[in-house]
Amino acid sequence: MYTTFGKANDRFGFSTGGAFNCAFKNDRLTVITGIVILALLVVAAISDLVYLGDNMASAGSQASAGMSEMIYGTNAGDAKDPRLTVWGGAINSGLAIIILDVLIITGIFALIAFVIVIMFLRRGRLYKFAANDETFTVTYPKKDRKTVEFRYTDIVGMTWETRKFPLAPECLDITVRTRIGDFDYRVILTNMARANGITETPFNIIREKIGLASKDETDLITRGIR
Repeated sequence: MYTTFGKANDRFGFSTGGAFNCAFKNDRLTVITGIVILALLVVAAISDLVYLGDNMASAGSQASAGMSEMIYGTNAGDAKDPRLTVWGGAINSGLAIIILDVLIITGIFALIAFVIVIMFLRRGRLYKFAANDETFTVTYPKKDRKTVEFRYTDIVGMTWETRKFPLAPECLDITVRTRIGDFDYRVILTNMARANGITETPFNIIREKIGLASKDETDLITRGIR
């Protein structure tokens, strides 16, 4: 649990730091795109399999009909050679089998890639933080080259809301409202945070510092410490 309350903090001052992970901006779109691609591959494979079965069945019946016309038909000269029907059906079936194999192999690689992407999304992007009695500083991933320092006296409010989406990481959408603007963070929840909510994220420090923690909660945290 991230908290500013404690006997040591009262005596020596509060100071801490660590890291948290935030979700990628387009993780929902990525999940949906992956599912759609896999679904299209499955539909294509099923359609090809149905065509293959239908083609093999119709080729056999057409060959039998051609053979019957050649033997019993009154106009044998117009009858189709059953060998042509068999070869035509075999060629079409062969192409359908090749397409089915390609679809299966592509589907396997697509599924593997999708699983890897989901694992990557669940890890998110690494942010670092440092907090003391006056400020809460967030250091963004190296690619962003950005650091934001929040002074508790400049923060006018904070909101948070649980965000869930199939296969995407469960998060808290946290907005820190300051005098100069709002700052949004989509914090990926740990197992403890999924059970206990905001108190298991570093932003609980801001919550406590700006007076959003209830008295009952504060008393529970400090029980037995002071």
